[in-house]
Formats: sequence, structure tokens, C-alpha cells
Amino acid sequence: YHICFCRSCFTLMKTLLKFSYIFPLFLFIVHQVSQKILGLEFLFFGFYLDPFCLTALFFPLLKLERKILFGQDKLNLLELLLIFMVLVIVFEGILPFYFKQFVSDFWDVVAMALGTIWFVIFEKKQQA
Repeated sequence: YHICFCRSCFTLMKTLLKFSYIFPLFLFIVHQVSQKILGLEFLFFGFYLDPFCLTALFFPLLKLERKILFGQDKLNLLELLLIFMVLVIVFEGILPFYFKQFVSDFWDVVAMALGTIWFVIFEKKQQA
């Protein structure tokens, strides 16, 4: 496939400069800086922000990749559910099984679901 760089850059900027992407990205960066650099811990917020941001940021990037590579501009509900399930299996099943620093937690799944819902809500608003 031949990909026009200028068109791809425009598509990239159009996707990444939306509130639905910038806000979770901002939260993720602030959380990482406060936790890793400043040593600050926010109990509830700190535990579940990363899983929320995972899906809130992953799905727009996946949609962007599909738009650039295949010209597809949508993810249907079945695709979202299947990808969500794979992410849950990887991050809440496989990684905690092999690595001690990962902990399986039901509330992580809820946070990932909320990140997915965040994406779906803003996608519906954009299409309206």
C-alpha cells in the first residue's frame, strides 16, 4: 500500500488533537510524573487511572492505524468487545501470572471498561 505522508499527518493530528484523546493522555502523563518522579501516590486514583487510560488511549490509536493503513474509519461494537476482552486477558490474566509486579484486580477491568465507554461515547458524539 502506498501511504500519502501528508494525508497521514493530517489524519494523525485530527485524531490526536481531540479532547477525547488529549484529556486521558494528560491524566496519564500527570499521573506517571507525580508517581515516578515526584513520588506522590493517590490511592484510588493511582490504582485505576492506568487501566482507564489504557483503553481510552488504545482505541483511538487503533482507529487511527486502521484509517491510515486500510481507509477504515470505524470500529464496530463486536471488534471493541473482542479487543477489550483480549486486553483484559493479557493485562489481568497473563501478565500477573508471569510477572509479580502485575496484580490481577476486578476493579482494573471496571476501569478498562470505563475507558472503553469513554471512547464509545466520544465516537458517538463525533458521528452525530
